[in-house]
Amino acid sequence: MTENPLIRQVDLRTATAFARSLVAVLQSTVGGAQLLPVLRAGVHAHCPQCQLRLFGEDVLALAGSESPIRK
Repeated sequence: MTENPLIRQVDLRTATAFARSLVAVLQSTVGGAQLLPVLRAGVHAHCPQCQLRLFGEDVLALAGSESPIRK
C-alpha cells in the first residue's frame, strides 16, 4: 500500500493554533490514550528556510504552550 501523507503549510505565527486544533481533533477521534502514539507515528514538520524539524512530541508541546510570536 502506498502512503499518501497529508501535507499542510502553516505560517509560523499560526503554528500554535494549528497544533491545538490538530491535537483536539485527534483526541476526539482516537482518544487520549492513543494520542501520543498517533502523533509519534504520523506527525512531522519542518521549516524549509531554517531546517527546523518538529516531531509528534514537539507538536503536542506546542499545542499546550502560549505562542511567543505576536501578529
